[in-house]
Amino acid sequence: MVGTANIEESGASATSRQRLRLILVENDPLAMELVGELLAAYLPGLEVVAHLTGGFDTVDHCTRHRGEADAILMDMHLGDIDGPKVVWQLRHDGDTIPVLGMTSLPLDRYFGALRLAGGQGLCSKRDIRGIAHALHAIVHGESCDGFDSPAQAIRHIQTQHHPLTMLTPTQGRVMDLLARGITDDAIATHLGCSPATVRKHRQHALDRLGAANLREGIVQWNHINRMFGLD
Repeated sequence: MVGTANIEESGASATSRQRLRLILVENDPLAMELVGELLAAYLPGLEVVAHLTGGFDTVDHCTRHRGEADAILMDMHLGDIDGPKVVWQLRHDGDTIPVLGMTSLPLDRYFGALRLAGGQGLCSKRDIRGIAHALHAIVHGESCDGFDSPAQAIRHIQTQHHPLTMLTPTQGRVMDLLARGITDDAIATHLGCSPATVRKHRQHALDRLGAANLREGIVQWNHINRMFGLD
């Protein structure tokens, strides 16, 4: 298992009945329910305080409810934005809640991105026992092999010279097309909106990226995609 914690069986089982308040982020309702039920068998003290299905909702919820939970268990492939970008935004905002990623894909698909984003570990969705042990570790101040603590991640991310601020799905799509040299009129046809609306999305995207002009914005956007290995 890539990047998971080395936890003694006896230590995990001895403390598994301690209360663990968890935010569960999964865009598949059936998978969300199943993961919660299976985890409860290993963590009798588990309390899922919030079920969330999207990345933007997760950032918004965590901003409004800091201190509500002890950890986040997050699927890496969400419907709106990928998990590493969500974690990055939480760290950029100074949120120290530990985050454990999970995926049904090969772990190396997201390992590097999640590590850069400030997560504390990554597990396979099929390894419920491993997820339970890793959750136990991160809520007790440990990080899985290769991952920083939340505080270390915040220090690294807040001093980066290339800020990542999340774009909405439409803004991201507009930037993708602009980076390929597509004109405003062609993008408008593709998206089914007016060129004026495209220009509005473009300006909002540039503002969020902290870019002074389109050329700088495209450089920033391409850097983000390369950095997270999700392009």
